[in-house]
Amino acid sequence: MPFPIGKHIELALLYEIQKSGGKVQTTEYRLFFRVGSHLSQMTDEDYKRAQPDGRNAWRNTVHGARSRLVSVGELESVDVAGQGNWVITEQGRARLQREWPLDPEPDTEGPVDPISPNSIEFLADDLTLNIDFLEGIANLLDDKRQVIFQGPPGTGKTYVA
Repeated sequence: MPFPIGKHIELALLYEIQKSGGKVQTTEYRLFFRVGSHLSQMTDEDYKRAQPDGRNAWRNTVHGARSRLVSVGELESVDVAGQGNWVITEQGRARLQREWPLDPEPDTEGPVDPISPNSIEFLADDLTLNIDFLEGIANLLDDKRQVIFQGPPGTGKTYVA
């Protein structure tokens, strides 16, 4: 199935960056799933699809949307201490507010944040764990790229991992 049109991806990307405090690191892999969660036609296969050169097609599509947003001044790519960051500009915030309100009424069109199989909310529900605990683990994985679970046998360490 073809990916959604660029405008929808751009708005979802702006929304997710704004929701993350206006800035995200380019290495934040969850961002790509969060952007896709706003696009109802996305499937698990879409997230995994590879281009002929072996690169991930969805990540490249989101990067293309980012490039378009940078070219029109709605997003900036900023290098901070060797880390790439995507930062929403005032122009991007204005577009987001104009075209996709951050707090839509339930009966209006706007961003929908469904619990997709790739979300932490889904995982928390599936594992019956506190979402704050899982977000803490996700943050550690983003920072350190590894987590070590410690505890007595039979407490679910491997299951959670």
